[in-house]
Amino acid sequence: MTTEVTGWPAAAIPVQLAVLGLGMTAGTLLGGRLADRMDSSRAVVVVLGAQAVALLAAVPAMHSRVLAPVATFAVGALSLALAPVVQTVLVDAAREAPMMAAASMHSAFNLSNAVGAAVAGLVLATGWGYSAPPAAGAALALVGVGIAVLGAWRVRSAPGRAAPAGSGCCRI
Repeated sequence: MTTEVTGWPAAAIPVQLAVLGLGMTAGTLLGGRLADRMDSSRAVVVVLGAQAVALLAAVPAMHSRVLAPVATFAVGALSLALAPVVQTVLVDAAREAPMMAAASMHSAFNLSNAVGAAVAGLVLATGWGYSAPPAAGAALALVGVGIAVLGAWRVRSAPGRAAPAGSGCCRI
């Protein structure tokens, strides 16, 4: 996207990757704060919703040399902001096996990375162009919002599955 859509030379790719990395670092800090200060399940929905918006905004932004790095930073930040809030939901919900839940999260994130890359590859293979993968990513983020809402609802409505007092888990 950096070279084909934004029109920068290949030498700009490391700069864009650095901007992405800075966004990811900021996102980890943001996600940690959200996990500490907001209901975890609600934070998952907020971050995934914001990720969908950022990815949709990236479609026109990558046509601008000014906005492309802003979109890159935002997408990176929201991608990694998700990790601490999901981790909090999982550890709260898996009272009897929090370490297994934490390990499972990393497996799920790796699987989602593979699915996202496969979907982006399919979108590119169909000829929709380099601007289409972020839009497909936005759709995947919205699917994630639906799964998060459904999961929170199921946990909240399951008999005998109340969250620990004060955990803030599973209320949307």
